[in-house]
Amino acid sequence: MSGCGAPRKTAGCLPHDIGSPDEAPWQMLNSYHLHDTADWKDLNTKFVLQVYRDFIATSDQHLLERLWPVCCAAMERPLAQDQDGDGLLGKCRNLWLLKLWACSIAIIC
Repeated sequence: MSGCGAPRKTAGCLPHDIGSPDEAPWQMLNSYHLHDTADWKDLNTKFVLQVYRDFIATSDQHLLERLWPVCCAAMERPLAQDQDGDGLLGKCRNLWLLKLWACSIAIIC
């Protein structure tokens, strides 16, 4: 909304969506372009929780083994946002985001 350009997909950040049907879905991720989704604090943590949920529901060890390195990589960005080492997600005081953060950290650690 600022009129500034942003990368369509930043390394280390999960996409907001799989793309627009008017473009090339699965190849051109993040058709949502009102904000730079690389700064969103919930996408990576939600992914970790989704993988955990799917593992608990299916007991699919192969799924977990394939996605565990992806989960660890996905958490690198949120972990880097804890600049002062207090265990909080940056200067975030949003309770929803803090719950996502705490749960995903508990899974990874």
